[in-house]
Amino acid sequence: LIKKHMEKKLMGVPIDMWMQCDTPENIFQIGTYANAGAENFSLNLRNIHALLHGISPDDPDIFRLYLSDRSLLYLLLKSVSTHLHHTKSRVLLQMEDYSADVFELCSQLGFWGVTVKPRDVSKIWSTAYAHN
Repeated sequence: LIKKHMEKKLMGVPIDMWMQCDTPENIFQIGTYANAGAENFSLNLRNIHALLHGISPDDPDIFRLYLSDRSLLYLLLKSVSTHLHHTKSRVLLQMEDYSADVFELCSQLGFWGVTVKPRDVSKIWSTAYAHN
């Protein structure tokens, strides 16, 4: 798939490829994926958080019992930045539950963007404008 994508890109087909990262393994191996040709990465923070704790992200009753460990999340996001600093890869974070401090960290690390639920759009804009 990556080879076909690269061939199309060389022929001038303007499409970006994004690798969806849903597991801690994806984060730990992100440099390997980038070296193999993956260009951009979309990180699903909710799934990664759940799987780090060994729980299903699809079980809301259990998921709510595990608070987000910000220090671990920061280490993971900084690791992503470190492993991709030599590439032109873009990183997009999928934030099921908006957090201003995670948004700020993403901004500091130079990540490309975040996705949020419709209910959080106004929160993210107020955070972004507060720092300008």
